[in-house]
Order: sequence, then structure tokens, then C-alpha cells
Amino acid sequence: AVVLAVVAALGLAAVVLVTGGGGEATSEVGTVRSASGARVRTSDGSEPRALEDGEAVLYGWSVEAGDSPGVTIDLAAGGVLRFDGGATLTFTAAGESGEPGPSVDIAGGRTWFNPTVSESAALVLRTDVITLSSTRNPVALDCTVDCTVEAPAGGVKASAEPGVNVSPATDEALMVTSDGDLLVR
Repeated sequence: AVVLAVVAALGLAAVVLVTGGGGEATSEVGTVRSASGARVRTSDGSEPRALEDGEAVLYGWSVEAGDSPGVTIDLAAGGVLRFDGGATLTFTAAGESGEPGPSVDIAGGRTWFNPTVSESAALVLRTDVITLSSTRNPVALDCTVDCTVEAPAGGVKASAEPGVNVSPATDEALMVTSDGDLLVR
């Protein structure tokens, strides 16, 4: 296997960007399919509360999976976002984060994105040193220890500063080690 090592600083937060198909921006991220004991902090500054199955998640909210077996959100733009293992996701509307599309800041845990339509395929996962985008294929980010990105069907483009671009093939994994190296295996 070819190993690509790039010195880079590992960030604890990742960003998931989902851009729409040119339609009007919505304040709804998606609908909770399974909350499994997750907690939500809404944008009104109130104390965290239990997230409910069937509830609409809005931009400006932060959802903490805690020790739950998994939170699943059916995205308004299509596709599914699932996270667990201590992940905390904070949703930001387009333009508010300085990005052209809405974003999801990810801290820790494991996150999976499965884009099912072209509108949801404009996904970007980003740590402080790496940006990942999918071409309508599922992608996973596991930051429980070191960050590892997996895209079993390929179709993922990874970029790092300054100007390093790789496209892991089917069944290759991309890992950002605790000392800041970027490895493709």
C-alpha cells in the first residue's frame, strides 16, 4: 500500500458542509429519525434538553450524542447524517460561518454521511487541516482517538494545506494521526 504522509496539525473539530441545489435556504437541517438519548441545545440559549424522535433540527442548534447508540437525522436536502460515540454536532446556516453552504461543526466521536440525491452530495468534512468532499458516495469520519476517514465506495476527494489533494480509492482509508500526519492506506 502506498502511504502518503503530510505534516499537518490535527484539529479536534470537523466541519460538514452541505450545500443545496440552488434553492432557497431553509432553517431546517432535517428530521430526527432516532434520538437515542441525545441532548440538544437550541439557539435560544436555553439549557440542554432531550432530543425527541420526529423533531425538526434547526440551524443554530447543537446536538450531543453522549453515550447514545446513535442519532440519525434525515436531512432536508436529502441523505442521512448519523453520529454517536460522544460526537457533538453544531449546525450553522449558510453564510453565517463564512462558507457558501450550511455547516455542521463536529467535535469527537463518529459521524457518517450518506448522500442519496445530488442536492445532498455537496458534502464537505473538514478538520483544521483537511477537507473532504463526496461525489454522492457514503463517507465516515471517526475522531474517537485519531481521525480516520473511510469511503468504502471511493468517490472522496481530500485536500490539505498547502495544496495537497488526494482521492483515496475504493477501500482505502485516510487517517490524521495524533502527531499531525496524513496517511492513506
